[in-house]
Amino acid sequence: MIGWLKRLALIGLLSHATLGSAATLLDGIRAYDAGRHGAAFEIFEDLALNGNPRAQAWTGYLYERGEGVVANLQEAARWYMEGA
Repeated sequence: MIGWLKRLALIGLLSHATLGSAATLLDGIRAYDAGRHGAAFEIFEDLALNGNPRAQAWTGYLYERGEGVVANLQEAARWYMEGA
């Protein structure tokens, strides 16, 4: 399941206009892949709150799975909708 999120994020990296945001999103992906889910959540949530749709999808995913944050399906749904 995580494969499509990685692909979506990488597509976004290639099409994103500013490297600063892209590098930060990539940092979140790297933290997640390294098992540092709390750090990944902090990165994604910060970007999500600033309107980044890929980070909003990741934030929803982490809420859904309870990785780096307490599982909360309502928050997961909210972030998925926000990123859609």
